[in-house]
Amino acid sequence: MTIIQQSWMGVMVFALGWRSYKNASGRILYFAPDLVFNEYVQMHVSTMYEHCIRMRHLSQEFEMLQITQEEFHCMKALLLFSIIPVEGLKSQKYFDELRLTYINELDRLINFQTTTNTSQRFYQLTRLMDSLQMTVKKLHQFTFDLFVQAQSLHTKVSFPEMIGEIISVHVPKILTGLAKPILFHK
Repeated sequence: MTIIQQSWMGVMVFALGWRSYKNASGRILYFAPDLVFNEYVQMHVSTMYEHCIRMRHLSQEFEMLQITQEEFHCMKALLLFSIIPVEGLKSQKYFDELRLTYINELDRLINFQTTTNTSQRFYQLTRLMDSLQMTVKKLHQFTFDLFVQAQSLHTKVSFPEMIGEIISVHVPKILTGLAKPILFHK
């Protein structure tokens, strides 16, 4: 459960990048069929403009790298295993084994799909996952600030219980360094 509570933002942003890539070639942010942001209208009026640009850049990277659906699924699973508490996990050994299984699966997929320069492809995909961490960190801060601001309003904006708990309990742990991302590259 800890893994999901700490990695949810990365997985959601990654999935948004995928939807934007598959449905709009990375030109717009495709949150849902009825919630699409383009840079000229919705992004500019959003308080999340800077974050929208970063998230759109991710979908453009998907386009540039021509990420396959199999690579996407494997990378998304790896993102679940991309942040851990600094003190480790109770079942750290199993976590490490699962993570290594998905790393090996990504490598296998690349070797199966690509006939030339497989090490470069692996580097590009792992670099993409690493680059996501800065965007996720900024979105964690934005989300936490928004949550705190919403709680101070007289009308009290209501968050679903699970989301409220994640934002109020787990996001501060990430922001204060009590959880750290696992990067492929330094």
